[in-house]
Amino acid sequence: MKKLYFILFGVTALMLTASLTGCLEGDKKNIDPLSGLNYKNNDYGFGLNPPEGWTVDTSNQNIIVAFIGPTVDNFAINIVATAGQFQTGETPYMAADKIIENLSIYFSNFSLVSRGNTTTNSMNSHGAVYTFDQGDIALKQKQVIIEKNGKALILTLSSTLGSFDTYNLAFVESLNSVKIIW
Repeated sequence: MKKLYFILFGVTALMLTASLTGCLEGDKKNIDPLSGLNYKNNDYGFGLNPPEGWTVDTSNQNIIVAFIGPTVDNFAINIVATAGQFQTGETPYMAADKIIENLSIYFSNFSLVSRGNTTTNSMNSHGAVYTFDQGDIALKQKQVIIEKNGKALILTLSSTLGSFDTYNLAFVESLNSVKIIW
C-alpha cells in the first residue's frame, strides 16, 4: 500500500509540474519584452525611455525616430535612433571609424573629443563624442552604437556646445533603459 501511495504521489507531482510548466510557458508568450518603456518600436525591435516631455518625431524617412527636446540658441536638442546590419566580422568600433571618417569630411571644424568601447545594458557598444560646426552653430554629439546579434542600434545626442553636459545626463538615462529584442 505504501508503494502505491508513493507512485500515485509521484505521478500527481509530475502531472502538476507539467501542467504548471505549460502555464508558465503560455504566460511567457504573452509578456511584452518591451514592457515598461515609453517608446517601443516593434518593427525595429527596440524600445527606450526618452527624456520626459520630449516630442517623438517619425516623419524623417532616413531615421527610425527622433526625440526632440528644448530649443537652445536656435537649435532643437535631439536624440536620433537609426539601425543597420554589421558586415561580417565588423565591430561597433569599426563601424564608428567609418562614421567618424564621414563626419570629419562632411562637417567643418570636426574634432573627436573621446571614444571607447563600453556596454549598454549588457550589450557590446561603442561611444564617441565629437564637436563640429553646422553653419554658424557649434554642436557637440555623442553617438553610441549598440551591437546585438550582428545588428546595430545607433543612438545620437545632438546638442549645442554649451548645453551638452546638461542634456547628456538625459541621454545616458535613455541609454540605460534601452531594450533590444532582435
